[in-house]
Amino acid sequence: MKSRLIVFAKDPRPGNVKTRLVPTLGAVAAADLYRAMVLDLLDMLMRFAAIADIEIHLDAHSDFFQQLPAKTRLQKGEGLGEKLLHAIQAALAEGARFVTVVGSDHPELTAAAVEDLLRPIADIVYGPASDGGFWGITASKGHPAMFRGVEWSSGGTLQDCLSAAAKCGLSVSLGQECADVDEILDLQRLDMLHVGARTAQALRELAPIISGAQNDG
Repeated sequence: MKSRLIVFAKDPRPGNVKTRLVPTLGAVAAADLYRAMVLDLLDMLMRFAAIADIEIHLDAHSDFFQQLPAKTRLQKGEGLGEKLLHAIQAALAEGARFVTVVGSDHPELTAAAVEDLLRPIADIVYGPASDGGFWGITASKGHPAMFRGVEWSSGGTLQDCLSAAAKCGLSVSLGQECADVDEILDLQRLDMLHVGARTAQALRELAPIISGAQNDG
């Protein structure tokens, strides 16, 4: 039985994604950049299709994702913790050896970092993000309380997750760290040599705006 590799993504309509970039880039450009990042991510992840069933879990129905060669499902739950728990428990119940969930806004994420999570050495493996959260999680076991008490979108999110897992008796290890993209400063620090081709092109087209924001700062 294969493992399952899930991308958590959003319908990339203007105003629904990368909202903190919208005041500087505009809603359309922010959505275009998000689409580029997601497509580059999926291109990279498809190399693991022989060992993992790849799915995209969406916040809403999206015609954009229906065009792509991966099964789509709707996320279930009220918050990120509930949505992650449902995705993990459902995949394990359906027979996956383990399940890996990755976010869609980490353009410098490497295949090597993902591969680390696809070789779990603990019940739970987190891929840390530089802002104190995480870019991915692998679970070979689940527990109803594995995200209980987690403060999401904070500098202590990952530490909260580690504490919750420990309280559930789950062993935990960490993979490679990666940064995400939420603010203009995150775009300014991106290394063009370490992002996918579509993302690099989108960044080149936005370079005058991004540079201008830097100069104004």
